[in-house]
Amino acid sequence: MEKEHIAFKTHDQDGDAWCEKVFLFENEEQVQEFFQADNPEIIKHFTDQDDKSVNDRIENMVIYDNNPAKKITAVTFKTIYSGKVAFARIFAGYIIKRPIQ
Repeated sequence: MEKEHIAFKTHDQDGDAWCEKVFLFENEEQVQEFFQADNPEIIKHFTDQDDKSVNDRIENMVIYDNNPAKKITAVTFKTIYSGKVAFARIFAGYIIKRPIQ
């Protein structure tokens, strides 16, 4: 049985495809919970956790949800390590997760 997921993809500011990431969510509630500036998952992926001399954190987070359903469509923020980070919802369909057989 196939299962649909909501997907957000990062877009690298330099256009480097090798460092883009895709995050999958099962429902809108997970999307809302994930996109918080104090979320340890975001901090882990977009800050340099090995360099303790830098107080790196998520700054200037903007959540784009200006639609009748209030669904998040994009998110931007900045960190010292990653620079400007931009997430966009994948609209050209959806991700299908097939169970391993």
